[in-house]
Amino acid sequence: MSAVVLAIVVLNFELARDRTGYVYLFAAGSVVELALVWAFHSSLIRVAQIVMLSNAVLFLIGFATVKLDLDLRTVFDL
Repeated sequence: MSAVVLAIVVLNFELARDRTGYVYLFAAGSVVELALVWAFHSSLIRVAQIVMLSNAVLFLIGFATVKLDLDLRTVFDL
């Protein structure tokens, strides 16, 4: 669950800096996560792997935006 918590921490950090671009990325990632769980829910282990992997990817993207000081609204013209 640490990847989930870290992704939410990055989300809150970006919101505190008034950068809402990551919110759209986080929402899209959550939709992809739900679709993957729906498609590959054969076992509880598989569901846990999907959740951890998708949140780890969201965290890494969010961490990169923080470290590189990117505003995703300007990158994607939102």
